[in-house]
Amino acid sequence: MCDSNFVFIFISPVAPPAVSPSIVNVGNNTAVVEHANNSTPVTPNLNSTLDPTPPRASNVLRLMNNFEDRIVLQMEDQQRRHEQVERELREQVNQLNERLNEENKARNVVKVQIPPGISSSVRCAYAVLGAENGWHFDKRFTCPENECVNARLKQALIDTTTVCDDRAMRKAIRRYFESQKRKERLVAMPPENLSKNLQENRRATRRHRLFRQRDKLEKDGADKEVWSEVTVWQMSDVETDDDSIIKHRSLVWRSAEVVDLICRCDASLQVTRVYGYPSQRAPRL
Repeated sequence: MCDSNFVFIFISPVAPPAVSPSIVNVGNNTAVVEHANNSTPVTPNLNSTLDPTPPRASNVLRLMNNFEDRIVLQMEDQQRRHEQVERELREQVNQLNERLNEENKARNVVKVQIPPGISSSVRCAYAVLGAENGWHFDKRFTCPENECVNARLKQALIDTTTVCDDRAMRKAIRRYFESQKRKERLVAMPPENLSKNLQENRRATRRHRLFRQRDKLEKDGADKEVWSEVTVWQMSDVETDDDSIIKHRSLVWRSAEVVDLICRCDASLQVTRVYGYPSQRAPRL
């Protein structure tokens, strides 16, 4: 008979290890969580009194909001300046357009021709008025005092002539006013300045006559373009020297194209000019 050896193993229940309370950090708050030996862990209420935004993040948000506000203010200020510049430019453009329209109208106005005999009629009518009822030469032609004289002269022309064009009569009256005003100025001028003024007026008259003679010649192509830039001031001075011979004094500052064109114009006019020493007159800038 076999003996059997039996081994008995006794397993005794082991108690769970003790769990100490644990500390949980949530944001700026601290929660203490206790675990019981025979109970489930207690979950803390995170929505109770905890601040969801850290202080550093709140500072960043505040700086971003301030930066956005400054950008908005700068954009509004820039928009106001842009609108102001647009208004100023628009006003300047309108002024330039008005000036151009006035200049175009002045160019398109037909020149008024004074009929023969009107100038002498104006002189006779002004002589009848007398010096005491005449113009005030120290004032403008359009001042109220001179306009009264102009009205009397106009009525005298209507009564004595057949001219009905108001512009022609107005031009004749103004021309006589300007001539009389120049005479009054010359009378009041000192003798040393009188001869100098008369000499300059004589030069200007000759320059205008010379310009009209050359301007009447037909030009085309490059000559026409060059002549369009020529003015009366670029004509040679015509003077009388000691030997009583009228001599032309050329201008040294004229361009070669203008000098060549003027020489060809004089050749077409078939005139012989006597040239003196060069003119000392400076160009107009």
